[in-house]
Amino acid sequence: MPSAEFSRVERSILMIALLFIILIAVKMTAYIVSLVMMSIVLTMLAVPAQVWLRN
Repeated sequence: MPSAEFSRVERSILMIALLFIILIAVKMTAYIVSLVMMSIVLTMLAVPAQVWLRN
């Protein structure tokens, strides 16, 4: 049997494993993404004050 051919069971197990890996990666990066988004929002809130202080 060539290595490129997978049975239906092997494909389903591979798909489940990939879903778990993607889920773990999303959970690990959620903290960093939320920090970046909060910093962007705070920067957007501070821009009018910066412009006012420069003038």
